[in-house]
Amino acid sequence: MNTDETTFIKQPISRRTAIRGAALGGAGLAAAALIGCSSDDDGGFSSENLTGGELVVGVGNDLNPKGVPYRLQASTTGMVVRHAFGTLLQYDEELQAEPYLAESVTIADDAMSCEIKLREGITFHDGRQFTAEDVKWNLLKVTEPEQRSQLGQIAKGVENIIVADDRSLRLEFNRPMANFTDLLVISPMADPDTFDQIETGMFNGTGPYRLTEWNPKESVKMERFENFVLDTPVMDSITFLQFQDNQAQGIALEAGDVHYIHEQVSPEDYERWSAGDQIKTRAAIERGSGWYFGLNCAIPPMDDVRVRKAMNLAMNRDRFLNEVLLIGRKMTTPWPTFSPAFDEAIDSQVTYDLDAAKALLAEAGYPDGLPEPITCTLLPTRLAQVRCGEIWQADLAKIGINLEFKQTEYAEMIGMLSSGTFDQAWVGFGYGFGQFQPATTVQVAFPLRYPNTSNYEAQEWIDAVEAIKNASGGADELGEVYDRYTQAFVDGHFVLPFSPRTALNARAGNLEDYLNVYGIPFFERFGFTN
Repeated sequence: MNTDETTFIKQPISRRTAIRGAALGGAGLAAAALIGCSSDDDGGFSSENLTGGELVVGVGNDLNPKGVPYRLQASTTGMVVRHAFGTLLQYDEELQAEPYLAESVTIADDAMSCEIKLREGITFHDGRQFTAEDVKWNLLKVTEPEQRSQLGQIAKGVENIIVADDRSLRLEFNRPMANFTDLLVISPMADPDTFDQIETGMFNGTGPYRLTEWNPKESVKMERFENFVLDTPVMDSITFLQFQDNQAQGIALEAGDVHYIHEQVSPEDYERWSAGDQIKTRAAIERGSGWYFGLNCAIPPMDDVRVRKAMNLAMNRDRFLNEVLLIGRKMTTPWPTFSPAFDEAIDSQVTYDLDAAKALLAEAGYPDGLPEPITCTLLPTRLAQVRCGEIWQADLAKIGINLEFKQTEYAEMIGMLSSGTFDQAWVGFGYGFGQFQPATTVQVAFPLRYPNTSNYEAQEWIDAVEAIKNASGGADELGEVYDRYTQAFVDGHFVLPFSPRTALNARAGNLEDYLNVYGIPFFERFGFTN
């Protein structure tokens, strides 16, 4: 067997916040934190015995520059953005914040301000110096409503930005920001001078690779940025090669035309390759993201919670896991098991029960089932989710609900996700950010925040979201706030999680990979073995 199967179990948030100087106490945040100080420690990574060249990554969708870089995306776009646009901080394997574009970040005792010092010599790909004014511009830009960014709600906590010089700035907050470090880890830094050209594929960032070629619906190529101020990337270039389905990607990997597949490996291929010695595999399970079915509460009959609950009770999560997903666990709430917001008792409240589902439909005025079909937007390239959808479709038919699928391209679905314009239901997307502090999760993840993709507006839900955003106190107080949110989430039945978004990855036998603690690839640290 040639597998590196890993369940990314991370430390509780309480430890993480303490590490970052943001441990919540009764009166606020406990201590100031100094993050960075020009440390060159890279967590043990070494490029010794690794060679570069062209890394070919198999992907299932095209680059979608609309909304880049603030509208956070996964798949091809997320990987390209991650390597083209730098962030001020990043988390290492132990979830300690480490400097990236920032040399240091010092958070005040009361968590109402911080001082940021940038590294010397950072430039954008076109050669222009990256300055503190660029940081200010980005933190203001991300809050603009037209950006429709998940980060905007967090960034609005920054009240004032004072630039001292090209490398130094001070941020003052309008509330204690226990999750401020998350913002600096997630927020990409764009170039103000070329920002209006991003939608044409002009990604002028500060990251380790620069975008050099984009053939729509075919491939994207990035080349090493020679003036990158941190460790020199091992790989000379990265090519993202697009395929129509998982099977075609797998054939290309076996043939040597592709070196790496991220998250798009079918469970069947994963098991087969893990039993052999030609292809290496890795599974990242508990990493803060999940698969779900979404329901749009703005379109009848999805505006009736009894109909939504009936559809949730008709979901056979055990069958999804045992017959399709194969690796992971079943879930009904949005939290990974390592999160302090995870509550097993609440997570087990929703069970598969067709009789109860039928009774709910009858109570809602549909004793013979719904008279009209429910349209479900579907991303066809994610075959495992398609199969789960087909199982759900068959069970819904047993209670009188006709689910009709409408295939849609990834880029179009991204637009629907950020604008809340899906059909009555959708499947094929996952949510993320559960690996961060709960306050970040409920402000950043489109399906889990308010306003949200489902257009769900129950007052108890809105109040629960606000409570987490402004939470303080000890573990007991925070636990009550988290349970309040999770119970309101379950009671709303507008997002129906069914499994962690397990990342099944595969790579050529002569390729060494490097993924962080929640399963994101750092291609600059990939390399071929001799």
